[in-house]
Amino acid sequence: IENNRDGIIFKKNNSDELAKKLTAVINNFGKYSPLAVRFYNKVKNLYSLKEMLTKHMEMYVKCLKR
Repeated sequence: IENNRDGIIFKKNNSDELAKKLTAVINNFGKYSPLAVRFYNKVKNLYSLKEMLTKHMEMYVKCLKR
């Protein structure tokens, strides 16, 4: 995830920072909605059926070569 590109990153266990970022998203939805679209497209491409089958086949072939 790239901060403010296809997602919003916050520090682990920092509920104040999370609350501030969520408030910003709620108050400026139009500004942040493109992030959701970019994230959706990124996940759709990285984890498509074709991509997952390719990765599993590559792993299977490597295991057979051992």
